[in-house]
Formats: sequence, C-alpha cells, structure tokens
Amino acid sequence: MPIARCIDCGKGRRHVAHGGSIPKRCKSCARLHRLDLQKSKYDERRRKKLCAWCGDPLSAHSIFFCVACGSYHAGYQARLMREKRAKSPAYREDEREKVRARMRTIRAERRKAGITGNGTPYKSQATADRYGLLAS
Repeated sequence: MPIARCIDCGKGRRHVAHGGSIPKRCKSCARLHRLDLQKSKYDERRRKKLCAWCGDPLSAHSIFFCVACGSYHAGYQARLMREKRAKSPAYREDEREKVRARMRTIRAERRKAGITGNGTPYKSQATADRYGLLAS
C-alpha cells in the first residue's frame, strides 16, 4: 500500500487535518499553510479597508480596526503599558524625560509664533513684550 505524501514537502504524512479527497499536508506544512492563509486574509482586509479582526468597515481614526475592535484593543494596550511602567521605574523616568523634551519644543514654537497654548494669539501687549514679540 503506498504511503500518503504531503502535497507541500513530499514527506510521509501522519497528520490528517480533514477527511475526503482533499489533498493532505503534514502537520508542520498544515500549520504554515494556515498561517499563510491568515496573513493573506489580513492583507486583503487591509487593502479593502476592513477591520483586521471582524471585517467591518474601519473607523475614521484607525487603519486596522473598526470602532468596537479598536476600543477593545486600546484598553488591552493601555493595560499592557500600565504593567510595563509598574515593573520598571527607569522606563517611567525615560518616558517622563521624553515628554518634557517634546513639550519644551512645542512651547518654544508657540512662544515664537506668539500664540497661547490653545492656539489663539496673545491678547495683551504686556505678554507680547515679555516674550519680545510684536503684537498686532
């Protein structure tokens, strides 16, 4: 009796994923084939602008998820980041320094442009004089 061979690698097959007359794969090739199918499905959904998880249309604020899946993912990621910060005080300090540097540059740009934190121009001449700007 002939040995059933895997359609991908040609080795003897011991793993039966499904019955019938469908060509069979060995366990490792079946796993790789399943992963490839999932990746192609994910890429197809991305091209069609559908949610990577459920297939619904994407939300306006995401390139991967619909509103429901995105809110779940955001909560999950927030929990992971909280755990990461709790474990490492050095990571928290590094994050704080990066935020301080970013806000320092943003405030300097706003000050040079003569606008307040909410984007409106300085109202008083005293404020403009304090920063050496010409208020109109």
